[in-house]
Amino acid sequence: MRTLRASEETKALKISIVGAGFMAVLGIVFYWLTRSEAILLDGVFSSIGFLMAMLTLKAAQIVALPDDDHFNYGYAHFAPLINLLKGLLMLVLIIVAAASSIDALFSGGRPLALGIAVVYGAFGSIGCAGFATKMYLASKETGSDLVAVDAKSWMIDTLLTFAVLIAFVFGWFIQDGPLAGWLDYIDPALVLILVILSAPIPIKIFMSNLRDMLGHAPEEWIQEAVERSYLKAVHDIAVKDYRIRLLRLGNTLNVLIHVQPAAEFRVDGLAGLDKVRDKIEAELDKLDAVIVLDVLFVNDMRFAK
Repeated sequence: MRTLRASEETKALKISIVGAGFMAVLGIVFYWLTRSEAILLDGVFSSIGFLMAMLTLKAAQIVALPDDDHFNYGYAHFAPLINLLKGLLMLVLIIVAAASSIDALFSGGRPLALGIAVVYGAFGSIGCAGFATKMYLASKETGSDLVAVDAKSWMIDTLLTFAVLIAFVFGWFIQDGPLAGWLDYIDPALVLILVILSAPIPIKIFMSNLRDMLGHAPEEWIQEAVERSYLKAVHDIAVKDYRIRLLRLGNTLNVLIHVQPAAEFRVDGLAGLDKVRDKIEAELDKLDAVIVLDVLFVNDMRFAK
């Protein structure tokens, strides 16, 4: 199952690379034709997406590697590291775009070629929406955090491009009317609106993966799901106390459980303890994550500290 998911993850990321490369070229060409900063923002965002998609593909291959002498606990930590970098780059991009737009708004706006811009908005919206949908479905199919963040990146790109289309269509209709004097302000105002709308997504990506990188406990619902699975596995076993520790790295969930057997706890030696562990692992494997499980049996819970 893990091999199949890894194959689907790689396939999805390769599609994202092709899509981001196409949208980057499209955005840069149309910026040259229109001089629209909104289109440039879209093109630069796609260019960063293209570079990050290639890096993400490499990260996906690294994460799948087994532990070795260099990384005794495997390479799972590369997933949140890449996602953290993605979120940071998105934030830097929108901050720069916001600063440029504010400057333009206070200096008379920016002229642009509306007809060509509308064409870009139409083609770009269709393309971004298609790739965003594809990556969203792939993220659900693979359960990959790398693909999920890539899908969110495409969602931002779709929002940017569709908003460009709406604003430029509006500009097309008012260019010969009494509101024509406001045309030069459409582009910087649009970029500023897009920044405000899209900012929460990279902030959430950045903060979530920063938590993982710092070893912060995963969300409460994940903790509760793991505890339910554990309790279901040991419901017929005499256990006095337990402690569960969790560390999430991308789609890998490291689970450490200290188990204090009750006085009536009886097993057939080490083989019996392995059977208990197998029962716990079987329940945890039903969760949508790659589980790395350690179960430690202790007589004194001081050793669980």
